[in-house]
Amino acid sequence: MKYAYINAVVNKQKKNNASFVYFQISSDDGRHFLFTENELKKAESRAKKNEEDLNIRNIEFTQD
Repeated sequence: MKYAYINAVVNKQKKNNASFVYFQISSDDGRHFLFTENELKKAESRAKKNEEDLNIRNIEFTQD
């Protein structure tokens, strides 16, 4: 995976304690992932602890 797109999606068939919203990551190799907000917060914390492993790029964000 070199590039990915992230999008918030509503959990259409929410059960019990499931999240109301997921964050969908779609990669350039056709894979898709769903993360909860807590899972993203854990990943952000891991990135902050291991900054030496990050591949920081200059990214320009645009809106559809």
